[in-house]
Amino acid sequence: MKKMRFLWIFLLGSVALHGVLYAQEAPGLEVEESAAVFLEDYSDTFQEQFFEGLKQKGIQNYDRAINAFLECKQLEPENSAVAHELAKAYLGDKKYQQALESALVAINTVPDNYWYLHTLYETLRAQGNTLDLVAERIPNENSSLQAHLADIYFKAQKYEEALAVLKGLKKDDLLQHLQDKVKDSLAARAPALITQGDGNKGNGPDPALSPVASLKMEMARLMDTSDRASLLERSGEAMDTYPLQPYFYYAHGYALNSMQRYGEAVELLETGLDYLINDVPLANDIYRELAKGYTGLSKLERANEYLSKIKPGF
Repeated sequence: MKKMRFLWIFLLGSVALHGVLYAQEAPGLEVEESAAVFLEDYSDTFQEQFFEGLKQKGIQNYDRAINAFLECKQLEPENSAVAHELAKAYLGDKKYQQALESALVAINTVPDNYWYLHTLYETLRAQGNTLDLVAERIPNENSSLQAHLADIYFKAQKYEEALAVLKGLKKDDLLQHLQDKVKDSLAARAPALITQGDGNKGNGPDPALSPVASLKMEMARLMDTSDRASLLERSGEAMDTYPLQPYFYYAHGYALNSMQRYGEAVELLETGLDYLINDVPLANDIYRELAKGYTGLSKLERANEYLSKIKPGF
C-alpha cells in the first residue's frame, strides 16, 4: 500500500511539474483522476518495478534503477515515462550514449513534454554537446518543444540561443514575457555599454534599455567605484521600486558589507535569496557576500555554510 501511495504521489508531482511554459490548465480533480486512471492501466508487476526504479534512482543505485526500468520497458515498450526515467538513470550512471537514446525515445513520443526535453538537453550538456548534435532526430517543428527549448536556454543563461529560438515563434503573453526577460538579461550582461558613447554615458540610467536592465547596469558601475554611499542610496531606491528583483538586494547588501554593517547586510541578502530563481552567477555573488557578512559577525559556521553553496564555473 505504501508503494502504491508513493507512486501515486510521484505521478501527481510529474503532472504538476510538466510544462513550465505551457502546462495544461485542468482542474485539480481532473489531474487526480488522471493519475488514478494511470495506475489502473498497468499491472502490479509494472507498478512494483517502476516504484523500485524510482527508489533506487533516488538513492543513486543507478544499476538497480536501470534494471527495474528495463523490466518496465519489457512490459510497456512504448511507455515514454519509462524511457525518460531510464534516460535519467543512465545519465546518473554516466552511461551517456544509453541516456541519449532513451531521452530521444521519450521526446519523440511526447514532443511537448518540458522535462523530456530538459533531460535530453542535460544529457548532451554532460558530454559537452548541444542539441545541434541531434537536430535531425527530434521534432523541431513542434512549437511547444521550441517554446520549452527557449525557456531551457534562458534558465541555462544561454540568452543568445534563447532569443534565436524565440524569434522563430509566434508570440503569446508567456513567450513575450520570456523574450523580454531574455533581452533584459542580455542588456545586463553587456558591461561594455557602460563606457561606450559620449562622456555622459554610464553616469545614470540608460533610457535605451528597459528600466530594470538600466538600473542593474548602474549598480554594476557603482560597485566598480568607491562611492558606497551612492550605491547604498540607489540600490535602496531600486529595491523600493522593484521589490522582487534579487539583484538590487545583492547590490544593497554589497554596499552594507563594504561599510561593515554586517548585520543589516546578511538580513537583506537572505531576503534577496527568497526572490532568486535560476540565476547561478547571482546566487554565487550573494553567497559570497553572505559569507563575508557572517565572517564580519564572527559566525564562521554560517559563513562556511554559504561558501559551500557556491557552484564552481560561474
